[in-house]
Amino acid sequence: KGSPFPLGSVASGGNLLKAMAFTAHQDEKMLEELREPPEVIEEKAAVLAGMLREASRVLVFTGAGISTSAGIADYRGPRGVWTLQAKGQADQIRSADMISAMPTPTHMAIAELHRQNFVHHVVSQNVDGLHRKSGVPKDSLSELHGNANIEYCSVCRREYLRDFSVQGSSTRGNYNARAHETGRRCLAAGCGGLLHDTIINFGENLPVEEVSKAFANAQEADLVIVFGSSLTVSPASELPRSTKARGGKLAIVNLQRTKQDSAADLRAHCSVDDFMRALMAKLDLEIPPFRLSRAAAVWRGDGGVAYCAALDPADGAPATFFRRCAFHTDGKEVALVDGDMDEVILSAPGAGEQGHAVRVRAEFYGHYGEPAVEFELPAGEMLRRFNLGIRPLMDDAWAIQAESGGKIPSPDDILPGKGGAATSRTSTVAKPSGPANAIDTGGWFAVQPVADCPHTGSDVNCTDELHVDLKAPCATCQNVGENMLCLHCHQVHCGRHVSQHMLAHHDQTGHAIVSGFVDLSFWCYKCDEYIEPANPRIAPFYAAMHMAKFGVPPPGSSMASGGQVQELLGSGAAASGAADAGRAGPSATTNAGDSEWFAVQPVADCRHTGSDVHSAEQLHVDLNTPCTTCQHVGENMLCLSCHQVQCGRHVSQHMLAHHDQTGHAIVCGFVDLSFWCYRCDEYIDPRNPKLAPFYAGLHTAKFGAPPPFVQGAAAAGPSP
Repeated sequence: KGSPFPLGSVASGGNLLKAMAFTAHQDEKMLEELREPPEVIEEKAAVLAGMLREASRVLVFTGAGISTSAGIADYRGPRGVWTLQAKGQADQIRSADMISAMPTPTHMAIAELHRQNFVHHVVSQNVDGLHRKSGVPKDSLSELHGNANIEYCSVCRREYLRDFSVQGSSTRGNYNARAHETGRRCLAAGCGGLLHDTIINFGENLPVEEVSKAFANAQEADLVIVFGSSLTVSPASELPRSTKARGGKLAIVNLQRTKQDSAADLRAHCSVDDFMRALMAKLDLEIPPFRLSRAAAVWRGDGGVAYCAALDPADGAPATFFRRCAFHTDGKEVALVDGDMDEVILSAPGAGEQGHAVRVRAEFYGHYGEPAVEFELPAGEMLRRFNLGIRPLMDDAWAIQAESGGKIPSPDDILPGKGGAATSRTSTVAKPSGPANAIDTGGWFAVQPVADCPHTGSDVNCTDELHVDLKAPCATCQNVGENMLCLHCHQVHCGRHVSQHMLAHHDQTGHAIVSGFVDLSFWCYKCDEYIEPANPRIAPFYAAMHMAKFGVPPPGSSMASGGQVQELLGSGAAASGAADAGRAGPSATTNAGDSEWFAVQPVADCRHTGSDVHSAEQLHVDLNTPCTTCQHVGENMLCLSCHQVQCGRHVSQHMLAHHDQTGHAIVCGFVDLSFWCYRCDEYIDPRNPKLAPFYAGLHTAKFGAPPPFVQGAAAAGPSP
C-alpha cells in the first residue's frame, strides 16, 4: 500500500503519465466530488432496485472509481493519476499494487447480481482484473483496456493467466513495452508464438473483439448502470449512449459529474460502495465476502515422472499460480521445483513411480498472504484434480475438494481469446449489392458518421488561400504521415496512432473538428462523432483532400465540382515556397500512385509480387467484408495470395497471424489502399503491374472511379 503507481498498469512509465496528463479535468466543476445525503441515496437505491426488477437485460459499465477502496488510484479524481500529473505532482501519486488488491464490495456485489440474473454483462475500463477475481465469468465480461494478469499468443491467440503482472515480468528480462512483447512464448504444440500483454496504452486501439462484444450487449440492454466512471474516454463512453439511443435507461453512480448526466434516468453522487450496499439491501441480497479460487492437478507420466499444474478454475486450463512445488514420495522430498514464468506445468523425474503415493507441497506467490497447500495422489491413481478456495481476510487454510481421473492437463487446453485462433480457411468475398456508385463510407469506420454536429458552424473555417499538403509535418513532433488537419486554424498535428498531438491541440484551443490525412475522415472531439464528408461545411475540405490524394474529385456529389475545389487547391498548387511547418502548405500534386503520405516510402517492386499475388476473375472487392477471424468490419486487409480478409495492425493483427501461418506475404489495406509485403517490410507502389489491377478494383469500390493513372482500370481489375 502507498507505493508509486504499479508496473502492470496503463500508468506505468513517465512518458505515458505526461502524455495522458492533458486528459485530466480542466474544469474545477467537473473535478469536484459531490456527496448526497444518506436518505437521498436510500431513495435512489430503491428506485434503481425497481429498475433492475423491471429490466429484461442489464449491462454494468465500470471505471476506476470502483477500485479506489481497494487502494488503486483512479485517474481523474482530485488525487487521480492524470490529475496529479497535470498539476506537476506526479511524485505524489500513490496506489496499491493491483496484483495484490482484493475485489471491493462493489466488485463482489456485481458478481452476486450476475449470479442472481439481475446483471447480464459487465464492461470495464480497468486493467486490475478484479472483476474476474470476484467471480464474474469471462464470457460475461468485456475488459476493454486489458488485464494485467493476462498475456496472449500473437499467433494462436491463446490467453495465459498469471498470478503476476505480465508487463515487465520476464525471466530473460526482455520485455518490449512498445511491442507489448513479454519475452515469453506460447507452449501449445507446434506454435511457439510470441506472448503479448493485453494492456491498451495511450493512443492505441481497443481490442475490436472486446469492443464489439461490449457494444452488442449495450444494444441488447434496456438498462445500463455506470459505476465509478467519468465517461471521458471514447469509444467506451459511447456505450451508455448506444443503449439510450435504442430506448433504454441509464443510471450513473459517481462522485464527480459526467458529460452524460443530463441523459441519465437516475443520477447518484456518492461512493459506489455506499450506494451498492444500499442497493443490495433493497434487493434483499447480501454482498458475499471475497473468496480466492484456485485449481490444480497432480498426475503421473511415463518413466516415473510426476507432474503438477495450477489450473484456471474457470475452464480448467493450465495457469501460473505456483511459485514452487516440493515433490515427495515415501515421506522423502524427491525434488524442489521452482516455478518458471515461462512454464505452466512443473515436473519431477523419479517422483511418480507406480505403487507409491505422490505428495506435492505447492507455494503460491502470496499476494494475499495465502498459505501453501498440500496435494496427494494416492498409490494406484494416475491423476487427481483439486478445487481450492480461501477467504483471505477470514480463513487460515484452504478448503480443498479432490476428484480422481479426467484428462491430463496440457498447454493445448488454454483457450484462445481476442476472438479465437487464426484460421487458414478460405472465405468467399461477396459482391456488394446495389449500384456501383453507391459508396457507403460509414462502413469504413467503427462509428457511424452523423450528418451534422453543433460545431460545424463555428469550428470550420474555409479560406481562399488554404492549400492542402498531405505531406505537411506535425507542428509538434514533425511526424510525416497519419496526421490530421484542424478545420478551424488549419494546423497539422499527428493523430491517435502516433502521439495524439491533435488531441492535445484540441484540449489547448478548443478547436473541435479535424480531418485525417490517411482515411479522409472528419471527427468532432466535442461530440465524439465522425461527420459525413458530404456535410456542406466540410465538403470543400473533403473535395480538396480527395483531389490531393487521389488526383480526382470525389464522385457522385456536387462537392466535386466548381470553384470550391479550386479555391482550396489554389491555382498555384505546385508553386514554390513552403508554408510554415505544421500548417497546410501548397497543395500536394500527388496522384493515386504516389504513396508519400506514408511514413515509409514505397518501393517499385519486391521479389514476392511474382509468387504471392494471385488475381482471379471471380474475385469481388467488398470493403465491408468482415475479418475472417474476429468478424471486425473496417480497417481490414486483403491477402493478395488467397484473397482472405483479416484485420490489420490497429485492430487485432489477424492478418499478421495469417501471414505467420501461411507465409502469404503481400496484403492491401482497405482504409488507405496501401500495399505491404511482410517479408520485405516494405510498402509497394500500387502502380506495380501485379498490383495495379487490385488497386483499380479497390479504388473503384471505395471512390466510385478508377485511379487516374490506370487506363481501363475498371475493366481490367477485380470488379468492385
